[in-house]
Amino acid sequence: MKRLIKLLVSPAMVILFLLFVFLAACNGATEEEAAEDLEPPVHLHGTAWLVTAYENSEGELVEILEDTEITASFSQETVDGGTVYGFTGCNDYQGDYSVSPENNVWPGINLVLTTQNRCAEPVMEQEQEFITAFINSRQWQIDGLEMSFTKTEYNGETESEEEVILVAFDYTGEAEEYSSEEAFVVPEDGLEFTYTFDDDEEGWITGFADLPADYDPAIYELDSEWRELPDDLDGYGIYMQGHNRSDDLFMFLKRQVDGLEPGATYQATFRLILASSVPPGLSGIGGSPGESVYVKVGATTEEPLIVEDDAGWLRMNIDKGNQASEGEDMINIGDMANPNLTPETAGSYELMEQNSVGREFELTADQDGVLWFIAGTDSGFEGLTTLYYDTITIVLTAK
Repeated sequence: MKRLIKLLVSPAMVILFLLFVFLAACNGATEEEAAEDLEPPVHLHGTAWLVTAYENSEGELVEILEDTEITASFSQETVDGGTVYGFTGCNDYQGDYSVSPENNVWPGINLVLTTQNRCAEPVMEQEQEFITAFINSRQWQIDGLEMSFTKTEYNGETESEEEVILVAFDYTGEAEEYSSEEAFVVPEDGLEFTYTFDDDEEGWITGFADLPADYDPAIYELDSEWRELPDDLDGYGIYMQGHNRSDDLFMFLKRQVDGLEPGATYQATFRLILASSVPPGLSGIGGSPGESVYVKVGATTEEPLIVEDDAGWLRMNIDKGNQASEGEDMINIGDMANPNLTPETAGSYELMEQNSVGREFELTADQDGVLWFIAGTDSGFEGLTTLYYDTITIVLTAK
């Protein structure tokens, strides 16, 4: 036994152990030096962060799970905001954010996961709790290389308002510019369908659902047509408008595509170029005219049709979900808040992009090689929504 112990603690092993300790110390020193080299940021714009803690479902501020990493980057695109993106520890995410001079923040109100990974249950639970805390935040505060997202709550015991930390961050450096356009790439083996509406509707058919069958046209103000783009924008597009008197107006356009391989399974990716006149961060009846009007896309073998239900309402015959919730046949890819606008330029139309990169879904052509594409807006804003579809691109990749 003594001989065995001597073999186990041979000089070579001692040297290796000391070398390991030395390297670990050097690595720790390197990380500390890297942190010391960072200049503390003065604003949220253009910054990247590592999440250190978040409020869980019990209302407690907890550290993130060991061996997981949650990140957040804020890529400025306008004076007041831009795109927030990062990693939840399981999936990538992306959304819009806006800030005010008073350090108010509206981060990721339309936050979507751009990947659909399945992870261990604790990691999935952490993901959901982080997202909930993140989108409920209303103020931000930077202190050196640390930042906190907070909200104001009333404390009944002290009969006063207090700031509650929802997410805590450590600064990691400057954020890389986010570009969804660069992320949309047509693979060599992909089937691309692009509609620019330069000459006409190119086979797209418009419609309206989630309203009473006997609705009053005067108050719903429904309209759709192919027309020239407004303001200084070039070209033509499909215009749609509707006043959401039903608290759930769905405005859509659909198109049939044929010539596909019968029974073949495809992965679909959508890219929409829209003209919107609504900047981020506005409030309205029932919700925001931007962030509460959800942009959805989908594809089905069954033609999307409007049918009257037993209660006398016009509904879709496909599962599109409802407002922020998704369905089996349609997913959310964003909303009508235009990051290229500010409150000062509200009302003027600018182009913006929404795409489903990372949210691809599988579908199978019918026995005749036919599919139906559908895109639309599902509104929780109880007011008038107007928009133009400038370009629609769908890429099908055979599985």
